[in-house]
Amino acid sequence: MAKGQAGKADKQLGTTNSIGNTALTNANEAMSSLTPFYQGEMTNPQGLGQPALTAATTASNQALGGATAGAAGAGKLAAERTRNSAGITEALDSSARGAEQQQSENAQNLQVLNAQEKLAQQQAGAQGEQGIFGTETGLGASMYGLGPGTLNARAAGGSWAQNTFNPIMSALSGGAIAGKNAVT
Repeated sequence: MAKGQAGKADKQLGTTNSIGNTALTNANEAMSSLTPFYQGEMTNPQGLGQPALTAATTASNQALGGATAGAAGAGKLAAERTRNSAGITEALDSSARGAEQQQSENAQNLQVLNAQEKLAQQQAGAQGEQGIFGTETGLGASMYGLGPGTLNARAAGGSWAQNTFNPIMSALSGGAIAGKNAVT
């Protein structure tokens, strides 16, 4: 290992540990707020929410009420113009039945939409939890091996004295053996 290499390896190990600690702290902070949110989405999805359901139901009922009232007004106006009220009652009854049927369909569709939204929220919660888990484990896995690898490189490199004197001793030994072989 070259002069100063051990210090560089030690510095790299410190940097790796610092990055790992920062990443772990950030992950813990994110998990402490995201995990309860995602778990709530999975176990207690809100769907559209009561205010939205109430507003949609009210809007539907108002529209149907207005249409029924308009049909009644038009029927009365036609009866007055023609001076024939026969059939007005039947038309109004038909209009009321149609409005009630449409109101029922609207309410049912709204409930189906709300159930679909709840299912989507549950799925989003599960995907969010999966994402947190994947990020957390991926981060941890990426940090494994960095510290030990740096330590192994440091250990394999030896000290400055070993790196300086071992090649000299090998050269001297090799020279001595070559000299001995030349003499014999």
